Amino acid sequence: MLHLYPRRWPPASTCHVEASSGSHIFKIAGYSLTQGMGVGHCLQSSAFTVAGHDWAVVFYPDGHGVNESADHVSVFVTLLIRQARRTRTAATAAPSAPTSTSAWSTSGAARR
Repeated sequence: MLHLYPRRWPPASTCHVEASSGSHIFKIAGYSLTQGMGVGHCLQSSAFTVAGHDWAVVFYPDGHGVNESADHVSVFVTLLIRQARRTRTAATAAPSAPTSTSAWSTSGAARR
């Protein structure tokens, strides 16, 4: 087979990474009423934009997975558009509970 353009070996590519930051406050009125929704059931914030992409906070008051215990919650930041599949995120949760205290572990799971 004749190639008009010489092949490079090994193939090469370049990735350009830019850091962006933003914040969003997701207030849950009546938080105590969300407990007992069931594992895998969630509340989702309204969309907010960071770095030109739409995001949402997704909160699972009884945990996301079946292996989680009743004293854990799950919080995720999710990308809302499919065209940006290669976008990655790291999020920090800073919850506040005016009537109770919660300590957050490095994995983002609340301990009561």
